[in-house]
Amino acid sequence: MTAIIPVNDQYRIELDACSWQVSKWKRLNNHPDSGKFEGVTWHGSLQKAGESLVARLVADDDLEGIQEIIEALAVASRLVAAAIKECPLPNSWPAAREAMATAGC
Repeated sequence: MTAIIPVNDQYRIELDACSWQVSKWKRLNNHPDSGKFEGVTWHGSLQKAGESLVARLVADDDLEGIQEIIEALAVASRLVAAAIKECPLPNSWPAAREAMATAGC
């Protein structure tokens, strides 16, 4: 069983039996309207997965100057925090696995 925290159309955070995973949407070559999420990084805690995703979201942008970087970090942090807040899973995979049956994520 897996818990999924959708962040946006391109990224989500998943919990499996061993770790928290940041996954990115990959379009299938032979079907332009379809695709699948593929894992890009794996982490021992939800906090680390969230931090990794914030860094990835900021890195995806073409930013110039300190102010743009600060604004992009703030936007990405709010986006990831809002997605995590909507899914009531604890910040460790053993506790979260126990909670998945009743959390509805």
